[in-house]
Amino acid sequence: MNIDSLESHEISGVMFIRDYIQFLFEGERGSGILTTYNLPMAVVNGQRYKRNTAGYRDILCSLINKIVEKSEVTDDRKIKITFENCVELVVPLEVDENDGFEAAMLRIGEAITVW
Repeated sequence: MNIDSLESHEISGVMFIRDYIQFLFEGERGSGILTTYNLPMAVVNGQRYKRNTAGYRDILCSLINKIVEKSEVTDDRKIKITFENCVELVVPLEVDENDGFEAAMLRIGEAITVW
């Protein structure tokens, strides 16, 4: 399952769980969960929101009910998801930014992709 499977899906929920975040998706091709062990950055009108930035959680929660326009793994090893309101969600996939062995995991149905 590729990250581009999320295109046209809608975020139905955001869950903050200790040191990782889950994004719940719903769409015609089923529902899915993107778990980000490397915490994502949100980019809104050129402004970057990271974990310790004021409004970070609010920005992530504002993605609920938004449609994914484009989702990809970039050449510089990041998951980049662009939403209908031009907000971008960027998840770094580099191991040195991750305390564990996985940076992110996508589950759609029974298919699982791990980065």
